[in-house]
Order: sequence, then structure tokens, then C-alpha cells
Amino acid sequence: MCYTPPDRAGGWQLLEVVRGTRRPSSDAYCDANDRELATILRQLRLLRLAGCPPERGKGRPRYEKLGQCTFEGRSVGVYVLKAKPSPWRLYFFVPDREHRRIVFLHSVSKKRDKRDAQDLVRCSTLIGALERGAYSLQEVEIPPV
Repeated sequence: MCYTPPDRAGGWQLLEVVRGTRRPSSDAYCDANDRELATILRQLRLLRLAGCPPERGKGRPRYEKLGQCTFEGRSVGVYVLKAKPSPWRLYFFVPDREHRRIVFLHSVSKKRDKRDAQDLVRCSTLIGALERGAYSLQEVEIPPV
């Protein structure tokens, strides 16, 4: 993870894994309808403002901890940002709280709230590939309101 974040005044930096032109997170939710996309972008803006864990008084993005992934003796928490009432779930981890960075791994549209064990496996695989340098990081594109 050799990405150097730009100097920012406040707010968290939202990044996503990228391999070539493939973005496992934002490529998936480009299939969302206009209402769903508006909800996704609203939750992303809220997460960018509040962070993880959220700072008091800056909103409460809808996310929950999915589980833990372990790499080379280091444990990483994986979270899911829920863009409710849409069916979209965006999976992320926080590699660096000090520099206020959040990295999105992938996104899925779910018709039910039931957990899929493969979501954590996919996140673990992507984090491992990122650690090995197979993926790079780029900023998540969030159009202004």
C-alpha cells in the first residue's frame, strides 16, 4: 500500500482498490439506478465526513463490522457500509486511522440482509492482493452535491 494521501483539512480520505482499469467497488455500483446511486453517494459523503469510528457530531454513516482478516500476523477489521434503503453494500477496511484513510474493496447489491460468508473471503483476498502489490489505490470519485 504505497499510496501517499494528499494533505487534507478535515474529513477522511476514501480510496478504492484498482487493478488496471478495474475497480471492484465502484464498477459494481455503476449498475445502480439513480435513486440507489444517490443513496450510495450520500452514505459515502457521510462516511468521508464522520470517519470510522464516526466522530461525534458529524453524523452516523450506516455501517457495521463484518469480521476480521489476518495477514502476516496483522489483524484487519472489515466493515460493510449499508446504503439503505437501497440493496447496496460497500465493503471497506481502515488501514490507517492516523492518516484518516478508508479503503473500499468491493460492492454488491443484496436483496436480503442475510450474510454471505464469501463476502469476507473476497475482502480477505483483495486485501492480500493489495498487500502484495497486485492492486493499487485511487481516490473514490464522489461528485459534488
